[in-house]
Amino acid sequence: MNTYEIINPITLHSGIVKLSDEQAKHRLHKLEAIKGKSGHYKITGPNQFKAGEVIGYDGDIPKGAANDMEELSAKRKAEEARKAEEETKHKAEEEETKRKAEEESKKNS
Repeated sequence: MNTYEIINPITLHSGIVKLSDEQAKHRLHKLEAIKGKSGHYKITGPNQFKAGEVIGYDGDIPKGAANDMEELSAKRKAEEARKAEEETKHKAEEEETKRKAEEESKKNS
């Protein structure tokens, strides 16, 4: 089961979801609790999810919803890559500043 953040409102018609108690209580008439798995439900009817909600989901993502759900592990990986790139850039800038300072120091000697 993957964890997703809902980007745009979507409707899921099938699959297994993991929801908080608060999320589930408003949808219980369209869910079937899975015994032995707290917070896990089989979708038995159309369930709408709002932008910003975070859900666990195991099932086929509807064709039109591919851009409406962002897998959080993918989001984390992208964020880590962005941070690593920023650190590399920052180190390069520090080295360039240090090199220029050394050159300036040699000129003034």
